[in-house]
This record gives sequence, C-alpha cells and structure tokens, in this order.
Amino acid sequence: MKGLGGIRTDYYYLQRVFRDCTLPVSMWFMDFFSWRDWVLSSDDFTIWFALQKYQERFSLNRARRLAALMIEMRQDPIQAARNAVWRASQQPGSCIFVPEP
Repeated sequence: MKGLGGIRTDYYYLQRVFRDCTLPVSMWFMDFFSWRDWVLSSDDFTIWFALQKYQERFSLNRARRLAALMIEMRQDPIQAARNAVWRASQQPGSCIFVPEP
C-alpha cells in the first residue's frame, strides 16, 4: 500500500503527464480533500461502522488497507494541518491560496 505519500506523489505525477486532463484529476483531488475531512472529523464509531459496510461490499484485504490509510491519516499532524487550511478555504467568502507542497 502506498499510503498518503503515494497518493500525493501520484496526483502530481498525473498532473505533469496528463496536462490536458487536469479537470478530472482536480475533481478527484477535491473528492480526496472532502474524504480526508470526513476521516479526520468523524468519531471512532463512525469510522468503524463505515469500514464494516465497506467490508460487506469489498474484500477483507481491501477493507484492511483502507483502515490502515485512515489510521495513518488520523495520526499524521501534517494531514490535520492541511485539512484545517482546506476546511477554512471552503468557508463562504474565503480567499485562501493553498500552494502545492
């Protein structure tokens, strides 16, 4: 499993390789931001319940990988800081610029 660093690296790689296809990649990344916000703001029971539902639909191995990614994300202070900036930027009237790392 790649983890958070792999997701970020793959995103910027795709941006360079598929320069003419930036809208779908940007849309995926915005989905990732929203999902990260959900992971970081949900309580333990909500995460557990979502993983149980995920496991009903997908393999146990996939559910374990997703759980590991969620745990890594919830323990990473950098993700929490980035999420705080992203969340602030989503407020009405906000003009926050979020530079690439």
